[in-house]
Amino acid sequence: MAINYPYRVFRYQVEIDGISRAGFSEVSGMNATIDAVEYREGDALRNAAAILLLYLSLFLLGGLAISAMEDLPVVDCLFEAASAIGTVGLTLGLTPGLGGPSRAILIALMFFGRVGGLTLIFAALAGKRPCASKLPREKITVG
Repeated sequence: MAINYPYRVFRYQVEIDGISRAGFSEVSGMNATIDAVEYREGDALRNAAAILLLYLSLFLLGGLAISAMEDLPVVDCLFEAASAIGTVGLTLGLTPGLGGPSRAILIALMFFGRVGGLTLIFAALAGKRPCASKLPREKITVG
């Protein structure tokens, strides 16, 4: 549908209460220049990938270690490890019969799962000194 301009040479129209009152084609007298600065925060994706790898490695290593030490099925031990690192509280009933080292692994997995991967990463990188000035940015919590 074609727009019916009030005056054919004008490209813009002023409407007041839905009634066309005036038209114009050019605006002058305003001199403003804005330089666009592109800024991308890349830490969120890197943190998410690091947390994913951290949790997967803890889950697999913990479950496989318990399975090797206790001579139990791998799937059951992976279930216990996933429950511990996820702080879910589910169990297949294997925990009471586990030895001390296996219980220590589950305790460590529960601790890492409760504290969170992002906190552990920030604690490991605490030696970094922040810059004196920073650009404003929105931080997204991941993990």
